[in-house]
Amino acid sequence: MPILESFDENEDISSFIFCKIESLIVHTNDENTDENNEEETESKKFQEAMKKFQKLFKLNHSDKLVNYYSCSYSKNRVPRQGWMYLSMNHICFYSYLMGKEAKIIIPYTDIMNIEKVSSLLSTAIKITTRNGDYTFYMFINIDETYKLIQQLTNFAVQNLLSKSQEYKKDLLPQLDKQNASKIVSHLKRDLDAKSRSEIFRNMFRLQNGEMLDGNVVCSLWAPYNKRYIRGKIYVSPNYVCFASKVPKEVELTIPIREIYLVEKPTSNSSLTRRDNDDEYDLQRSLVITNKNKENFLFSGFLERDMIIQKISDMLLNNQEGAVPPVDIDNENNGFEQTSPLMELFSKGYTDEKRVRESTKEAEWKSHFSEYGR
Repeated sequence: MPILESFDENEDISSFIFCKIESLIVHTNDENTDENNEEETESKKFQEAMKKFQKLFKLNHSDKLVNYYSCSYSKNRVPRQGWMYLSMNHICFYSYLMGKEAKIIIPYTDIMNIEKVSSLLSTAIKITTRNGDYTFYMFINIDETYKLIQQLTNFAVQNLLSKSQEYKKDLLPQLDKQNASKIVSHLKRDLDAKSRSEIFRNMFRLQNGEMLDGNVVCSLWAPYNKRYIRGKIYVSPNYVCFASKVPKEVELTIPIREIYLVEKPTSNSSLTRRDNDDEYDLQRSLVITNKNKENFLFSGFLERDMIIQKISDMLLNNQEGAVPPVDIDNENNGFEQTSPLMELFSKGYTDEKRVRESTKEAEWKSHFSEYGR
């Protein structure tokens, strides 16, 4: 270092270095103290808002406050500046202006529509209920507020349809002075995850309760047109799915229990580069083989090894919880083996129709062997 070269004695060099280290330690401690003070301030603000919310609206104590926002409410063309409180069951608004008090309580289950509309001053959120319309505007971050209202409304309606009167405990952790500010972010993150999982289930028509673990951009080799289809791969505890970037072009659902092997393709594999497609990269590809020995080639991963490890873990967990196979030869297994349905329903066929159906079956098998199912 040029600075150290200016010292003649080793003792002076040592003293200079120690002084520098002590200065850095003090500076770091000051930064940590500022961060802790900021978190403590946010916690105090949320605690005060929660107490004010409970005092103003006198709702059930189990109706936890999620977040609060500064905004304005227009009634009879008179703007009222106040605060919007979003709890697990209600949208509440309170304003006290020029000796007049305005208090609104809207249950999520009464909401018929939520939309963003343009107003004279700014973009507003219009909430339509059975009893009328409510328009709120002048939000600092309207997109965040709008998204949270939508998530809480959907969650409340789902809870009502399931005839459950209590929310899951993981959505209602205990709030105190130390963790109040962090709980809000955890709750919003949980709601975001539930929303993404719901979109995932609807996209691939999966059963309720299937939670999305993650999704990444990649490409899938389509044998029917000999090219790669750009899209995303989705991984959940029981399924590996793929959806093309172009809606409805390609959708693939592979149950984890049907996966036989997930591996990296090798250079001497039959799954080599096809037609010099730019999407294919051996180092960024993986192959999923199902129990019918059908191969699905994915490429274009940024973190291929992580995806392979994730699917392998899901496969291992699925095998551990799988129902053991039934021993057909065991007479005490309680199952009776029957003929295939195609044989049961073909008994009334004429010879001509039986030949025609056999031809169709052979053509379909040839099609599936060449292009996949």
